[in-house]
Amino acid sequence: MIEFDDHDGCERFWDAVRVGDKWTEQVRSIEVEKHAGVRVMGVQRNPPNWGLDRIDQIALPLNGLYQYPENGGRNIDIYIVDTGINIYHEDFGGRASWGTSTSTTSTANYDDNGHGSHVAGIAAGTTYGCSKYATLIAVKSLGADGSGPFTDVIDGLSWVGNTASASGRDSIINLSIQGDDSTTFNDALTGVIGLGIHVVAAAGNAGDDACAYSPPSITRTTSVIAVGATDNTDTVPNFSNYGACVSLVAPGVNIVSVRAASFDGSISMTGTSMASPHVAGTLANLLSSNNTDVPRDPAGLKRYILSGASIATGVANVTRGRPDGVLHIDGALDT
Repeated sequence: MIEFDDHDGCERFWDAVRVGDKWTEQVRSIEVEKHAGVRVMGVQRNPPNWGLDRIDQIALPLNGLYQYPENGGRNIDIYIVDTGINIYHEDFGGRASWGTSTSTTSTANYDDNGHGSHVAGIAAGTTYGCSKYATLIAVKSLGADGSGPFTDVIDGLSWVGNTASASGRDSIINLSIQGDDSTTFNDALTGVIGLGIHVVAAAGNAGDDACAYSPPSITRTTSVIAVGATDNTDTVPNFSNYGACVSLVAPGVNIVSVRAASFDGSISMTGTSMASPHVAGTLANLLSSNNTDVPRDPAGLKRYILSGASIATGVANVTRGRPDGVLHIDGALDT
């Protein structure tokens, strides 16, 4: 059973779900010092995804290491609402499962695009991922071409709301999608947030004000974390959306992760889609820690992670004067 904080939240969510075929708006494209307080279990040397190397240190240069926390992500569920996941890829180590498909344009129960698998690998792959022990759940709401109606994504969110509530586990949704600002979609997403589910979203790849797009348009008034992209010099690329609806930035250029068309291959992709799962995986690590300073509620955890973001000069220059911090998790701190 889905439970909401209040009657208005319930009505907003189910009104959005009931829109169904009447809703024609499209997801335009997939978007190609203080911290964790958890004990380090291991060090990954020269990770193939340079983003891992970046997020565990305050500033450049990269040191060729990724320190990851003991049991990071264990018993935490990350729902990848996207094009599906190749759950049999070896980098998932049996921690990925197929949840559901709500896509009306591609009914195949596998990732026939590749985007979702790549995103999942960044969030929680054994080699490419931030969270080495989190559980990944595929929610296929976009088709083989990486697009689809917002109604399909809303149906995916409805499924996640039911499933996550029934599981009783801490849950995170990653939305590496972009569409025009949509009140209907935003209301549905707000309903899911009301269930206590953490939501991370790509800021978008239009090189435009992120406030003009969903999901990032509601980051100022909700616990949604909207993520822009940086390259390995801490520079925000021109394609990354910017402005008040960007919560922080994370690695998103030339990111190596899972290749869906194989069981062991990798591929490099670029976009705010790749930045968002770095944050989703980091949230999983934080939620699985025993540190009592780490909030468990979405709003509190958003504030916590933003307070630990490191400010880089290049980032401030490129984001039109607004100094968005670079994602940072200090895996070396003790519980």
